[in-house]
Amino acid sequence: MQTSYKTTVKAVVFGTLLLMAGSVLAAPGVVEKTSNNDFNQTVQKIKSSVTANKLVILKELNQQKMVKMVGVHAEPSISFEVFHPRFGKAIHANDNSAFLAVPLRILVQQDGNKVKVYYQQASALFAPYNGLDDLGRQLDKLMANIVDAATK
Repeated sequence: MQTSYKTTVKAVVFGTLLLMAGSVLAAPGVVEKTSNNDFNQTVQKIKSSVTANKLVILKELNQQKMVKMVGVHAEPSISFEVFHPRFGKAIHANDNSAFLAVPLRILVQQDGNKVKVYYQQASALFAPYNGLDDLGRQLDKLMANIVDAATK
């Protein structure tokens, strides 16, 4: 009985540490929203909303096709790299190394019977850089607008 108790305690402690490590290792500022639309509708609404919010889709990556190339079956998954050169002016004026944090990314994934949309807040991406707090907040609002419109 004593061995069983020790094993149970070890399992609980290990499980708790894993949960804590997962939350610590998660990227800061990641926002997750569940869409009220199917996958294709959500993707189309993301595209429309990016344009409506005066950003540009620089790249569209089909994650499902990419992992299929290495033999992995995955549900539909597309990521978008979005930005606009006008925001580069503030980055250039304050901290050129912050160009590492752009373009911003939006990920749309089928998750069983749900469609999830993820993005990382620009304010979190720009936090390590000098003078970009205002730009981060401005882009946070734009990204939230884009994702909110696409998931309604």
